[in-house]
Amino acid sequence: MSDTSESEDTYYSSSDNESGESQNDTGTLSALTFGELAGLKENLGDKAFRHAINESKEIKRKRKSKNAPQEISCKRPVSVIRNDQSKKMKSYDPRFNRSHGSYNEDLFKKSYGFVNDLRRQEMKKLEDQVKKEKDPMVKEKAKELLLSLESKKDVLKQHRKKEIELVKHGKKPFYLKKSDQKKLLMAEKFKAIKEKGGDAAIDKYIEKKRKKNASKKRKELPMLSL
Repeated sequence: MSDTSESEDTYYSSSDNESGESQNDTGTLSALTFGELAGLKENLGDKAFRHAINESKEIKRKRKSKNAPQEISCKRPVSVIRNDQSKKMKSYDPRFNRSHGSYNEDLFKKSYGFVNDLRRQEMKKLEDQVKKEKDPMVKEKAKELLLSLESKKDVLKQHRKKEIELVKHGKKPFYLKKSDQKKLLMAEKFKAIKEKGGDAAIDKYIEKKRKKNASKKRKELPMLSL
């Protein structure tokens, strides 16, 4: 009985020693200089050297436990721009969501009619500002915003006319998403710019927009320590 226990003890101790030695070998392998690694490669041979390197890398990758965080080399630069993995809120249109019941256009207009009233008030304020403002920079910005709102209003008005025509012919109306609205507004804007200044004006506008977006991205990035 004592012999078996002794043999078991010696077995476990020997295995622990072997694992300890292998861990020490692989642990010290990464600390060797290029000259020492070259000498080790010459002594072991290519195949054995590659096996030792791969084994040391594999041990490094292993986590201490399944709940432990993965260890990453501090020598690798971390990307400044990271993808946010948190759950993002998804927007949806209540008109097309069955959980809110069937869509009633008249009720919808009555419930959200105040939005159009606010838009009209905003346009009226901008019109007054354009007339009374003495600062040329502020006046120009107010004028641009007013033109943008008027353009949006005209685009939506034209689209509603098309919807009414479709309904008259027995077809289903097509509701514009915000992304589609932006595309139509951008198309109208480019059309107006081209009529005013030709292709050169469009190129100038695109370049100005590109510089503005680049500046915005730079501001969003965190300050990097030199």
